[in-house]
Amino acid sequence: MHESNDFIDNLQRLSSATWAYAALAAALELGMLERLAEPIHEPDVAERCGVEPELAADIVEALVAIGALQRRDGLLVPAPSFEMLLSPSLARVLHAEIRGDHIQTRGLVHRAREGEPLCGWRLEDPVALTAQGETGSLIGLLVEALSPGLDGLQARMGAPGARILDVGAGVGVVSIELCRLWPAAEAVGLEPHRTARELGRSRIAAAGLSDRIALRDERLEMLGERAAYDVAFLPQPFLPRDAVEQGLPRLLEALRPGGWLIVLASELPADDPLVAAARRFRARVWGGGVIETAELKSALAGAGFDAARTDHPVASFRAICARRPLSGSTVESQAGVELESA
Repeated sequence: MHESNDFIDNLQRLSSATWAYAALAAALELGMLERLAEPIHEPDVAERCGVEPELAADIVEALVAIGALQRRDGLLVPAPSFEMLLSPSLARVLHAEIRGDHIQTRGLVHRAREGEPLCGWRLEDPVALTAQGETGSLIGLLVEALSPGLDGLQARMGAPGARILDVGAGVGVVSIELCRLWPAAEAVGLEPHRTARELGRSRIAAAGLSDRIALRDERLEMLGERAAYDVAFLPQPFLPRDAVEQGLPRLLEALRPGGWLIVLASELPADDPLVAAARRFRARVWGGGVIETAELKSALAGAGFDAARTDHPVASFRAICARRPLSGSTVESQAGVELESA
C-alpha cells in the first residue's frame, strides 16, 4: 500500500508541475511576463496585464511558486530567474522552448489518441515549427564560445569563401545566426521538410541574407559534395541512427581538410533518472532518439574524424566537436585517433 501511495504522490507532483508550466506558458502568451518586469503592487497586476483579477492572482501564485517572482516589501518583484526570461540573449529561446513544449506535447497526445505514428518530425503548424526553430538562436552563442578552441576555425571563417553546412536547417535560424557570427561566410541548409523550408526562406529573406544562405530539399544520406565546407552543424536528436551512420562519412568528405563538425546531442544527467527518461522520450518523438556521447565519439572516429572533444552542455544538450584531418586519406579505423575531453 505504501508503494501505491508513493506512486500516486509522484503522479500528483507531475500533474502539478505540468499545470505550473502551463501557467508560465499562459503568462507568456498573455503578455504578462513583459508587464511584470517592473515591481508592482499585487492588486494592480490584473489591470496592468489586462487579465481578470482571479486569474491574474492564480497565475501570480504559480510564478511565485516556480521562483519567477518574489514578494518583497509589499511588492511583486522579478526574481533572478525571471530576469532570464527577459534577457536579450535568452528570452527568445526560452519563450520558444516554453511555447514549443506545449504545442508539441499536445500534438503528441492527439496523435496517440488517433492511432497515428508518434515518432518522426511531422509538425506542419507554422507556429510550432517557428517555436522549435527559435530555440536554435542559442547555437550562435554556443559556436561563438566553442570556436576559439577549435583549431583554425576562426581564421577559416573570416576568410573569403568560408562555407557553413547546416544539416536539418528547419526554419533557418542556425544558418542565420552563424552567418551573422561570420560575416564573410555563406551557408547551405539541408531541410527536406517543405513547410519548414518555406518558412526558412521567408525568414532568411527578412534577415537580408538570401544571397548568403540557400536551403535545399536534401537529406544528409544523399549529400555528395566534396571538400566544400569549413564547418558543419548536425542536430543528432532529429536524425535517426541509420541516417547518422550513413551521413558521417558523407560529412567527412563534404568538409575541407581541417574543417570542423559540431554535433548537438542530448545530455542525460546520470543523477536524475526522470530528466534523463524525459529527454530520451523527447528525442525519440523527434525522430532521432538518443545516441550517447561515447557512442557518437566512436562513430566519429570510425568515420575518419579526429580530435573529437566533448564540450560543456548547453541547456539539455551537449556539443561534440570533431575535425576532418588536415592531411592524409580518410581514416578507416579508430587507430591513432585523438579523443579528448574538455
